[in-house]
Amino acid sequence: MGRYATVVLADSPVAFYDLDETSGTSATDGSGNAHTGTYSGTYTQNQSGESGQSAHFASTGVVTCPAVLVASAASVTIECWFNADNNTDTNRSILCLGDHTTSNSILIVQNGNSTNNQHLWILFNGVRWIDTGVLFRAGEWNHIALVLDASKHPNFYVNGVSRYTDTGTVPNTPSGNSTISDSTFNGYIDGAAYYNVALTATQIKNHYNNADAFLNGRILRPKPINTTNITNKPICNGLVCASLLNDNPGSWDTTVGHNLVVLPMNLVNRKIG
Repeated sequence: MGRYATVVLADSPVAFYDLDETSGTSATDGSGNAHTGTYSGTYTQNQSGESGQSAHFASTGVVTCPAVLVASAASVTIECWFNADNNTDTNRSILCLGDHTTSNSILIVQNGNSTNNQHLWILFNGVRWIDTGVLFRAGEWNHIALVLDASKHPNFYVNGVSRYTDTGTVPNTPSGNSTISDSTFNGYIDGAAYYNVALTATQIKNHYNNADAFLNGRILRPKPINTTNITNKPICNGLVCASLLNDNPGSWDTTVGHNLVVLPMNLVNRKIG
């Protein structure tokens, strides 16, 4: 078991799908609760990921999870790693709590916004679309987590940092089968987890910081996330990356390494992120 799986399971998810299967149609639930998911459509297993291996989904690919995941919890959290194939897809669900074909579901969605960038949206199906304003680029791994407190108000995290909150209209109570991808997403997903509690900011940052890919030294492109101060800078392949521009990831130069100050970790006496 990798470090990411270890820290996630320490926080007692209702279900945890590492998506590291090498064949077959069953997605193992590592939580011990036996909520086995089912692959269908077009998918490729045993791909490189952030928590060991991942699954790649193409157009019709999806993992369908048991309806029991949404059983009347006062608070909920959903999280995963994702890596989208392109910047042109719109309205594609990455992770869903409840049946995405009904108004009783909560989704994290990629949605087209501008050239070479996409916004991440939250969808309270049948209630409202929420543009989080968070941009991402295709071909990059990002960790996303959506927390709903006891009042069902959202707190959306990207790469360990809270990027969006509001106290607007709340979602309908989710029901039905949850899904990883939704038969339309094109890209890789890894380490999906569902909780019947609201995880804390510390727990979510701990999950992000313990990605196996970081710890194993695989080279990753710098992640364009909150650049307000050095305590929020991402870590990538043992480097601390700080933007010279501003807090809008969309204004970054798309050339890897441009607009960055890079410090070897041996010059830093603690883990930042």
